[in-house]
Amino acid sequence: MCMNQGNKNKIAIIGHTKGIGKAISDLYRKKNYTVVGLSSSNGYDLQCSQVEIMEQLDDCQLIVLNAYVGRGQITLLKRIYGKFVFEDKKVAVITSTSGTPIGMDEDLQNTEYTD
Repeated sequence: MCMNQGNKNKIAIIGHTKGIGKAISDLYRKKNYTVVGLSSSNGYDLQCSQVEIMEQLDDCQLIVLNAYVGRGQITLLKRIYGKFVFEDKKVAVITSTSGTPIGMDEDLQNTEYTD
C-alpha cells in the first residue's frame, strides 16, 4: 500500500494532550496539518488499545509516538515498524519517563511548587 499525495499533511500524535505532545500538536495544527490525536484522554490506552491505534495510522505520513506506559511504547513501536517498514512514512519516538512516577527524581517527588 502506498500513500497518496492527499495525505501528506496528516500526522498522528500518540500522547497529544500534555507537554511535548501538546506542543507538537499545536505546532502542526498551526501549519494546517490534520492532527490525529491518540491519548488516554480520548479513549486510547497505550497498552490495551494498540489495535485501535494502529487502525488510525494508515494514512498519516508522520507518526509521533510520545506516550509512555510501561512496555506499551516499545510494543507499539514494533507494531508500527512491522506494518509500515516498506512505506514512505516517518516515525518519531519521544522516550521519557520523567512525567511518570517511575522516572521522577526522588528529590522532586515530595516538592511542592508555588507560583
